[in-house]
Amino acid sequence: MSAVSNYLNPGLSFKLTLTLALALILASCAETEPRFRPSGLNSTFDFAPDTPFNVYIKRTKERIGKARLDLNGNNRARIIEAVSPFELKPASECIFDVDADGKYEKGILLVHGLSDSPYLVRPIGEYFQSRCFLVRSILLPGHGTVPGDLLYVSDEEWIKAIDYGLRSIKGAAQNVYIGGYSTGGTLALYEGFRHNEIKAIILFSPAIGFKNSYTGPALRVYQYMKRWLEGRRDDLDFAKYETFATSAVVELAEIMDKNKAEAEKTGKLKTPVFAALSYEDISVSAKKTIRFFSKYFASPESRMILYAKNPESLRFDDSRIKIIKSRNLRGRILDFAHVSIPIPPDDSHYGKEGEYKSCLHYDKIKEKKKWRACKNDEKSVWLGVASKENMNRGVVRRLTYNPLYKDMTGALDEFLENIGWPDPGSGDVKMASGGGFSLKKQGPLQGPALQK
Repeated sequence: MSAVSNYLNPGLSFKLTLTLALALILASCAETEPRFRPSGLNSTFDFAPDTPFNVYIKRTKERIGKARLDLNGNNRARIIEAVSPFELKPASECIFDVDADGKYEKGILLVHGLSDSPYLVRPIGEYFQSRCFLVRSILLPGHGTVPGDLLYVSDEEWIKAIDYGLRSIKGAAQNVYIGGYSTGGTLALYEGFRHNEIKAIILFSPAIGFKNSYTGPALRVYQYMKRWLEGRRDDLDFAKYETFATSAVVELAEIMDKNKAEAEKTGKLKTPVFAALSYEDISVSAKKTIRFFSKYFASPESRMILYAKNPESLRFDDSRIKIIKSRNLRGRILDFAHVSIPIPPDDSHYGKEGEYKSCLHYDKIKEKKKWRACKNDEKSVWLGVASKENMNRGVVRRLTYNPLYKDMTGALDEFLENIGWPDPGSGDVKMASGGGFSLKKQGPLQGPALQK
C-alpha cells in the first residue's frame, strides 16, 4: 500500500489526472501474458445458495485446474488442494452431539485475505478442528487462479461468497462462529454486524482502515493509472498472488466503508470479538483497528492481542487489549508483519524452515545483491516488516510466520472458554472452566499465559 503515495500527487489537477488515466487505460488494455488477463472462470460467485458444500469444493477445484497456468504433473494436486476451499470435520477424539437435524454443535467459517487463498487460514482451521469445530473455508472470487481474475471483481461478489459460506455453516452447525485474516477479517466483521446469531468473531490482522485517510479515494483514481499496485511480479508463491491488482484494493476500501456505516448504524457490536495483529503492520492501520475495537466492540469478553516491538511505550485505556513484545533481536526478529500473524512456525511453506522467502520489497534486478541475500542468507538477514526503518538496519526478509503462535492460540483458548462453549450434553465430557469444551480423556486445552 505504501507504493500508492509514491505515484500520487495531491496537487495534480483533475484534468491532468484524467488525461493520464485515459492514456494508461489504453496502454494497459493489451496484456501480453495470459496470467495478467481474466481467465473468465473466477471473477463472479455463481453458485446457488443451496449448493452442497462438497459440490462447491469439487466444482471450485475443477475451475482452478482449468484456470491456473503453473500446474504440471508434479505440483498439480498439491497446488489445487492448497488454494481450494476446504472442510475439516471435528477431530476424531472429540465428543459431540449431533442434533435431530444432523448438525454439529459448533462450526466456524474462515475467510482468507486479499490476493490470498484458503491456504492462509488452514492452520487456524486445524486449530479449530482440534477444538471440536466443524470448519469450512471459502475461496473469494478472483483468488486462487491467476492475478488477472482480480481485475474486475466487485466487493458484492465477495459478499455473495461469504453469505453462501455463512448460510452453509448455519445449516451444518448449531452454534456459528466466523473468522478471517486481513480482508477476510473485514468481510467476517461485515457479516458479524448483520447477523446477531454469530457467537463470536475471530480476526487476524484485520483490514479495518488504511494508514492514510486519503488512500481509499486516491486508489479509485490510481486504479485507472496503474493496474498493478507495485508492478508485475513473477508470481512464484503458489498460495497467493505476488502481482497485486490495484482495483482489488479499491473493493477492499468499499468493504471498509460498509463496516463503518454498519458500526455507526448499529452503535455497539455485542458479539464477542478476538483480534490478533501487529502494531508495526504497514499493510493496514493498527491504530485504526484499535480505535474501532474500543469504540464499537461492546462485549467485555472481547480480547485483542497486540504485538509490538516496544510494548513499554504503549498505553491504552481499554483493559481488553493485551500487548505482547514481538522484537527478539537474538532471533533476528525486528517486529511482526501483516502476513505472519495466522501462520505457525512449522508451516512447510511460510514457516521458519519454509520453502517460500518473501523478498518482494527488493527489486531482483536493481537490488540483485540484497534480493539474493534475502532469499538465501539465513545468518545475517533480519525478519520483520519491510519498512524503511528496518531496511536501514540491513537486509530484511518479510516475516511470514508467527513465532508466538502457540501463545496466540492459548489466548484464543482462554477467549473461547470465557465466552462459554456450548454444552455437549454428555456426562462423559469434562467441562472447561468457561463451560463446554473438552477432548476424550483430556481436560481443556490450555495455552501459555500471556503477559500484558
